[in-house]
Amino acid sequence: MAAGLGAIWVSHPGQDVVTRIDPGTNRVAGAPIPVGQNPIGLAASKDALWVTNFRDDTVSRIDPAT
Repeated sequence: MAAGLGAIWVSHPGQDVVTRIDPGTNRVAGAPIPVGQNPIGLAASKDALWVTNFRDDTVSRIDPAT
């Protein structure tokens, strides 16, 4: 999990997605976001969420505005 960009972000390694949780409602906000295989690490910067994908050795960048 990571906190930042106005949300709580949760990776789901078995499904290869990340979900955004609205901290005001504690509900999922929007559809799951597909990333690489087995996302395990999350880090929020000032303008993006970065996801490390263990199985395929990649990094995904999520723009919270889109």
